Parts: sequence; structure tokens; C-alpha cells
Amino acid sequence: METVQELIPLVKEMIAQKPSRRLVKVYVLGGVLALFGVVLVLVETVCKQHEATLCSRALSNRQHAS
Repeated sequence: METVQELIPLVKEMIAQKPSRRLVKVYVLGGVLALFGVVLVLVETVCKQHEATLCSRALSNRQHAS
């Protein structure tokens, strides 16, 4: 939420300066890439937790089998 509060004045300042279309496209592209990076990190975190759970179950099953 703090980040959103920091972005609002930045957006207001950008609108007041009337940036060119090209500059707006660069900002949008940067924002999309940042969001894509966040999604990738979240997916990786969830997958690693799931993988760790599967590995611990497999190890547990091996110990019980022997």
C-alpha cells in the first residue's frame, strides 16, 4: 500500500508534464515487465515449496520401506 501512495504523486507529476506517447509506452513496458517478474518469483516460490514437500514425502516413504 505504501508503494501505491508513492506512485500517485509520480503519476500526477507525469500527467502535468504531458509526456510524449513514446515515453508513456516505455513506462508501461517497464511496469508490465516488473509485474511479470513478480509473478515469476511467486510461481517459483510456490513450486519450490511444493517440490520440498514431495521430496520429504519420498524420503519418508523410503525410510519406512527399508
